[in-house]
Amino acid sequence: MILNLVRRTGEAIFLKCGAWTPIRGSLLVAVLSTLVGLCFNFPSYQLNLDVFGLSKPQRHSRWHLAIRQVISEQITHPLTPTSVAREETGDHTEKMTFRLSMPIIGHAMRWDLGKLMLLQQLCGVYFLGMVSFLAYSATRDKVCAALLPFGFAFCYAGQACFLDMFPLFDGMAYVALASAMLFRNPLPVFLGVTFACWTDERAILVSPLVLLWWALQRGAAAERSFWRGLFRNSSAWAVAAAVTVCGVCRFLLSHHWLVNQSHSDISLVVARLQWPALLVGLASGLEWFWVVTVLGFLAGILAGRAWLAGLTMCFLLCYVGACSTVFDTTRSAAYAFPAVFVALLWLSNTERSETLRWLVLCACVLCILTPSVHLRGTSVDWVSPLFPMAFKWLL
Repeated sequence: MILNLVRRTGEAIFLKCGAWTPIRGSLLVAVLSTLVGLCFNFPSYQLNLDVFGLSKPQRHSRWHLAIRQVISEQITHPLTPTSVAREETGDHTEKMTFRLSMPIIGHAMRWDLGKLMLLQQLCGVYFLGMVSFLAYSATRDKVCAALLPFGFAFCYAGQACFLDMFPLFDGMAYVALASAMLFRNPLPVFLGVTFACWTDERAILVSPLVLLWWALQRGAAAERSFWRGLFRNSSAWAVAAAVTVCGVCRFLLSHHWLVNQSHSDISLVVARLQWPALLVGLASGLEWFWVVTVLGFLAGILAGRAWLAGLTMCFLLCYVGACSTVFDTTRSAAYAFPAVFVALLWLSNTERSETLRWLVLCACVLCILTPSVHLRGTSVDWVSPLFPMAFKWLL
């Protein structure tokens, strides 16, 4: 009886989601998933109203204020190394020297830090809309395209644009990577990857997943040889060109500014300090979509791409392992979100649409039921839900 109820409920959801349309449907799904996600994962606006010019300066941590000072100086002079002492932010001062995408936008538009943060929050809705489009591109199934943004809205990858109040602008890097996967023209692909790489260096590390996405598209996959299809794919070349240009420019700027590109905060000691919260932090980046990713790689093996799926899985394991050696574990792990769409692409080639729908629905429901956490350093931050906060304010 219970199984029958679950089946009927799922079929009713599938019937409603079947009305999804490419433009209006994605917009509606993006707005609804954003609203639902904010009800359970609400940003700490009340502590950051001063950044938006809505209150007097408030008390923040020393590191928090130093990060904002660095970005404000970059907005004024994007190509001048910051004057903030390294003692204020640790190794982040030198790393942020190359995170120029958002400061350049602020400089060009004459926007302050608060306006850039508002732009990121608006792009959070756009990101969930792109998740819907990418899901449809991977599966060609309207139901999966309508459901997936709701699952993403409850894991850190979909929450980053709203929760980032430092700001570190990871959400904008996610948006740029998703844009590079969405548009087929090589120019938007190149610009998207370039923007992401100059927003945070983690985008450079996960760029092979974007390249793999384009290599597996139906036009390239139709080639008998994987490498022949890859070499004939202009979008894949755009990804490689963007990463190469970014790497060369960072190398030249590091010598010009005498800035060290090495990360002294990467250490196995960090993983030992964060244990056992480390696994929770890694999982929270994509939550139950990690399971979908693993199943997708297994589907790739069954589809005759054993070496490619195995190589991608090894790459992903190495990246997740690297995430465990830095303090910002959750936000680092969330950069691997392109792997979810690569996995869905493989699953769509081996599984029936009905099976794929149930898999996506189960993953989304489990993401909704799983509490959202953010591992930073040795502390686990529980995201404040809107409902309890509103109830507390009313009392």
